[in-house]
Amino acid sequence: MQYDCYNFNRDHSKIDYTEDGTYNKGKGVCDGFAKLFVTMANYLGVEAYRVVGYSKGAGYVPKKLPEQSDHAWNAIKLNGNYYLLDVTWGIGSCNGDTYVAKLKDSYFCSKPEAFIRTHLPVEPKYQLVYPTINLQQFVDMLMVNMEFYEYGMTEVSPDLAEFETDGTIEVKFKYEPSDVKLAYIYHLYYLKSNTYVEPPNTCWINRLETSAVLTCHANYKGTYKLQIFGGPANLASYPLLLEYDIYATKTAANPLGFPTTYGLYSQSDMQLIEPLYNPLYRGQAIDFKIRTTTFDNIYVINGGSYRELDSDGNGLFTGDDVYITGQEVIIATLVGTQYNFIAKYTTVLDPNLSSEPTYPQVYRAPKNVLYSPLTDTLTIGKTYTFKIKCEQATKIGVYTGGKVYYLTKSGSMFTGNVKISSGNVIVGNAVNGGLSYMYLYYTSY
Repeated sequence: MQYDCYNFNRDHSKIDYTEDGTYNKGKGVCDGFAKLFVTMANYLGVEAYRVVGYSKGAGYVPKKLPEQSDHAWNAIKLNGNYYLLDVTWGIGSCNGDTYVAKLKDSYFCSKPEAFIRTHLPVEPKYQLVYPTINLQQFVDMLMVNMEFYEYGMTEVSPDLAEFETDGTIEVKFKYEPSDVKLAYIYHLYYLKSNTYVEPPNTCWINRLETSAVLTCHANYKGTYKLQIFGGPANLASYPLLLEYDIYATKTAANPLGFPTTYGLYSQSDMQLIEPLYNPLYRGQAIDFKIRTTTFDNIYVINGGSYRELDSDGNGLFTGDDVYITGQEVIIATLVGTQYNFIAKYTTVLDPNLSSEPTYPQVYRAPKNVLYSPLTDTLTIGKTYTFKIKCEQATKIGVYTGGKVYYLTKSGSMFTGNVKISSGNVIVGNAVNGGLSYMYLYYTSY
């Protein structure tokens, strides 16, 4: 059985709406499907009814009260209980003039509270919800597609098709805990000159085990449309789950962007706690805090250095005083010898600095934190304070002018003043009067 996509798109007068015509031709539209289902169900001894009403399907215009019903579906009675189903939406859809068969179990014996979001029967008794709603309430209600419930999601707020905001948009939804990882894609469009455009990096999602929060910044005053797609992480494409119409009465208090994400992020449970803004300032030391149980390790790749964040063993990864250099900062996980990107920040020069910050070359010491000196070029004859945090080493030395100068250890912090002599400068693990391997490498002039 197929939907008559060709005639539906081109000439409604050629559509056969009867149950016999639908059966004999093997194609039809919702009314023929609903009538045919009643006949076949009754033949099998199942009490079934054709339901006519309003739908939020093809041709639906948000916020506009429809003038007449536009869809037909069915109700059945089993063991004294009524159930709702939509054969038309449950067996496939049109791709232009071509019908694409795809079974969607969620449209058969659907939950009434889910079904009512896209189907409003003319006869209220077929709503199967209490209290019943009217046509205006149906139009005002947030359209939640059935896949939202099919994938285990249960609640969403705000539960309105349209709302106003003072600049920050926050959408929360809950879902049942599951072994299936859900991925989400979201788009916030701004209405500019009668055309919707998408400002980059204006939304960010944080997920927990049973809930998620999508935060977006309205960087302009005006009208927006927010679309949220999602589903199991292994899907080739994600269906639309939710769609909002939003009016921002003013811009966000902090109209910065969010980091750019890669596909790996959408399949994870990463909660980026800080920094949750973009861009970052080059020349500043910034604390990173990330929560995730998806990845065993998290790195900050920054200006040629690879800083591994500390893990508490329960999914919290932290890194204090990450000095920002380079044009971008990458959040990544190391799998074998390959760094897989999760998210990316762009950077801009700290407005308080007059020159571009640089950083010494880093070797095999991902958890070490360098506090000073933070420039990769040192001046011969000048004394510098070296300060480095390292939990693995028992002794750290600074090699310059053919000699090793040992730093003073206090806990995991090593400090000391060293006057730079000729030759380049190496900081590393000190063993037997020398350096067993390098942590940092400076040039000197």
